Amino acid sequence: MKSFRKSINIAVLLGAISLMVGCDNGAASGTSAAAEEDKSAATSKTSAPVQPECALLTNKEVSKALATKVSEGRLRKTGNGCQWIDISKDDTGRNVIVKIYPVSNWWGDFNPATDRVLEGIGKKAYLSTTTSSNVVIGWTAIAHTEKNVVTVWISRDPAIEKTAPASATELLKIAVGRLK
Repeated sequence: MKSFRKSINIAVLLGAISLMVGCDNGAASGTSAAAEEDKSAATSKTSAPVQPECALLTNKEVSKALATKVSEGRLRKTGNGCQWIDISKDDTGRNVIVKIYPVSNWWGDFNPATDRVLEGIGKKAYLSTTTSSNVVIGWTAIAHTEKNVVTVWISRDPAIEKTAPASATELLKIAVGRLK
């Protein structure tokens, strides 16, 4: 279970590094090459493979959480989870990723130093701040349900920093409520 949490942290760290690939003067541009590819795919006329996570949230819900227009939920390039990305003319780089894991992948209880318990979502749930080199890069809301573990990751952007943790929590509530 702990190794699963480490692999999640490594995956988040690798995602953060990929976001920083397009840096200007050491500051992350907020848009990775993968996000650009996903943006192109989201606006193309071909249909992406259906991903179960994509049915858990609507574009309207994700747009509200990110305070920007987002793409349709699409299968991530890594092949797991569903991702909605900013497609506004401002291109904030904001995005949401939803993943579903088997309940056997629950990695244990929260860490009181970094996580906050979320009441009323699934059997157990918590909100975790995701960091890379002690810099906040996003928030992950995680719930243990009867059959699954559901995660909702929302990227950090200064314009939504105060609302993002509550938005991640609200999106998790919606996703868990729709999970069959």
